[in-house]
Amino acid sequence: MRKIWVIIKSKEANLRFMKRSQYIKIVNDDTALYLCNLTNEAVIKFPQESRLLIEHILDYPDIDYENIDLENLKQLLYVNGFLISDDFDEIGNLRERYMLAKSGRHTFSIQIATTLQCNFRCPYCYEPHESVFLSKTKQDAIIKFVKSNIYKWKKLRLSWFGGEPLLRPDIIKYLSQNLIKICDQYATDFAGFITTNGYLLNQKNAELLRWCKVKEAQITIDGDKKTHDQRRFLTNGQGTYDTIIRNTFRAKEYLEKFRIRVNVDSQSVSNMIEVMTSLDSIKERTWLAFMPVQKVDGYKNKTLSYKEYLTKVSGLNDLAIKSGFRVSPGHRLPGATYCGAYDENYLLVDARGDVHKCVVMTGQRQYRIGRLNQAGVVIPNLTSRHRWGFDPFTDNECLACDCLPICLGGCQNLPADNKQSFGRCSIKDNLSGNLLSIIQSGRKDYIVGKAAY
Repeated sequence: MRKIWVIIKSKEANLRFMKRSQYIKIVNDDTALYLCNLTNEAVIKFPQESRLLIEHILDYPDIDYENIDLENLKQLLYVNGFLISDDFDEIGNLRERYMLAKSGRHTFSIQIATTLQCNFRCPYCYEPHESVFLSKTKQDAIIKFVKSNIYKWKKLRLSWFGGEPLLRPDIIKYLSQNLIKICDQYATDFAGFITTNGYLLNQKNAELLRWCKVKEAQITIDGDKKTHDQRRFLTNGQGTYDTIIRNTFRAKEYLEKFRIRVNVDSQSVSNMIEVMTSLDSIKERTWLAFMPVQKVDGYKNKTLSYKEYLTKVSGLNDLAIKSGFRVSPGHRLPGATYCGAYDENYLLVDARGDVHKCVVMTGQRQYRIGRLNQAGVVIPNLTSRHRWGFDPFTDNECLACDCLPICLGGCQNLPADNKQSFGRCSIKDNLSGNLLSIIQSGRKDYIVGKAAY
């Protein structure tokens, strides 16, 4: 575990007339107890034997302690939001932050699928493999859309998606150079990202991505060479592991950050040590994300139940952390929407020019929320049935849930049942494990204090 330090924030505090925040989680490992605030990511480390004392102070905050150390501890709990003023509207404050996040705060995120085609044939893939590519007319429509709206934004975030986006690097180059030029004209900050299978991430394409201001790549590697090549192979059946590892290693000279996704089911993630050893030289800027394989036609018998997935991913997170990698937290930042699909300033344009709010629905025309016309205007689909306008602060179940700050209602296109499926409430089932993974991986933005009482 990396060093955990003390940060005492300056804040005037009347340490009477306080109450306990309703969004506190207490987790522990073999060495310590951690007090976690889900509204602001604050974490304070305590000796394990301090639990009763901490619980007492949280439950009875108006008691005056003669012991100066306990008064200082109460101050620490207050300035980091574990104790709050008695008249503070915690839900109201959270909703205000949520609405700011939903509105985008002057940041617009656009995801572009250059094609619906892919050079892989992964058996669990949910996307249609169609030879559809983003036409020049549609590319120009995207440019017109951005140019017409750029005055509203301070930041533009452009993500490349597919199919496999690097099948058409010319599209990435053309759109990037035009959108970067527009952002420069309006002093709008620009950054690019890409989701790729990594097979075409050769030196030439990596150089192009850097020129296009792409800073981060998400790449999928499903276990060791044997396991990966049985699951993620080319259209001719050829394995892809060696090429992806080689490309990822070379791309470190051009990209700033990597997110390695590992799809977890009953057959995957054998011998992850081999993968981590291969990526050792970039582990300081690499996040590992162990994600469940969802049921699709022809692959239903190999997926895991939710409980099986939680057991497996817990061991994988521990292994990754011990190997020096960081792991994805499994939830969004406090106050954010559940995912980008609920952000007003986010959309995905697929290779047909159809507009979506969810990457899982890419290329599926029945789920589009609209289409982009030649003038760069989004024509809405008024028959779309998905609940992208859901407000968790009008839902009684959400309002009563102590995971609200990091869930914000979950995915409304999933069932609420979280017992046998990956339902919209599934975040809270493994929250303690996820919090420990974050802490143990040394994420300094989460650990803001230490106390030894």
